[in-house]
Amino acid sequence: MFSEGLDWARPDGVHVPDLAKSITQLDEITYEIKELEKIIEETDRYAREKYLSAFSGCSQKFQELILDISGNSQLIRVRKNICDQSHRYRIRSLNSPKRLEYSLKEHRDIFEAIKKKDPEKAEKLSQIHTENVYKNILAHIEKNGDVKL
Repeated sequence: MFSEGLDWARPDGVHVPDLAKSITQLDEITYEIKELEKIIEETDRYAREKYLSAFSGCSQKFQELILDISGNSQLIRVRKNICDQSHRYRIRSLNSPKRLEYSLKEHRDIFEAIKKKDPEKAEKLSQIHTENVYKNILAHIEKNGDVKL
């Protein structure tokens, strides 16, 4: 398992080498799989209730648990810094039409790939999710002129 670095050279953003592979190859993540499943169920409930703050909190827990499993301390620090700075925006962006449902589906798909130990699919789905988040951020800024995160 890797625990030090990030590959910043990719033009499409931060790429974490073999993140999905490191997670899906772990034999002893039964507890974490159950926790991810609980988070997905909780997120689903908040999506149905349109409880954006709670949905955002669950989304953050989902991503943090995946990173904790990976053991990449540098990525964990970078993610925490970004999360701390963008909480207010995340709530606003979830008001975008269908973003709540899309985000939940993307998390479910990533979870299923991890559960099935399919690293290529988990990584591809994670990249798609990240790209969709960035597109949503840019669309929100363009529409609302809100550049303060």
